[in-house]
Amino acid sequence: MTTSEQTQRSENLSRFAEWLPDEVELRIAIKRENDQWFALQMDFDVTGCGATRGDAVRESFELLIAYLHAYFEEGAAFDETLRPIPRRLRTQIILESALARTLRRTMLRLPLANESTYSLPPGLLPQFAS
Repeated sequence: MTTSEQTQRSENLSRFAEWLPDEVELRIAIKRENDQWFALQMDFDVTGCGATRGDAVRESFELLIAYLHAYFEEGAAFDETLRPIPRRLRTQIILESALARTLRRTMLRLPLANESTYSLPPGLLPQFAS
């Protein structure tokens, strides 16, 4: 990559970071099924998967960045990127998460979704765009 291309890429990432809201709170449902972890970004309907919980969350961030960057490139507003999961799935996740919290202290291991919220500081999301 030439110096000019690197400068242009850096400027693009800077504009992208400015386009994002100051505080980004991401609701993620995490679930393990068939020896695979899944992390669903509930406000954008984007899912990452991986061998570990961390791998799934990391991939969901990378996919979310690609999704958001595409909207940014098209000139859309951030609010236009929101694509919440269907209400029925949201209700299922809420119920599974509540049940998982209740059963956490038992030895019973069921493949239930567990909802987490990630509050990210400004400028962190663009770091996933490599």
